[in-house]
Amino acid sequence: MTDLAISEAGSVQFPMVRHAEEIGWTPLTPDDARTKRGSEAAMFLRDELEGAIARFCNSAMSGNPTSGCFSRRPPKNPKS
Repeated sequence: MTDLAISEAGSVQFPMVRHAEEIGWTPLTPDDARTKRGSEAAMFLRDELEGAIARFCNSAMSGNPTSGCFSRRPPKNPKS
């Protein structure tokens, strides 16, 4: 009997990366990704996330400064 060696990386991850490159995405090396995340444990590319939030806030606030876009609000008072 033949043993099939099927892996998620070979059947899903690598083809997805190739497709992303074909449609214009720029791949990162593991070291570049780690640097942009800030640590091995971090999940987000911090500069990309901050840029996306700033673009969202500018759009949501009709071009007003983004400082108040995600300001903390006190919790609502429960019904008394």
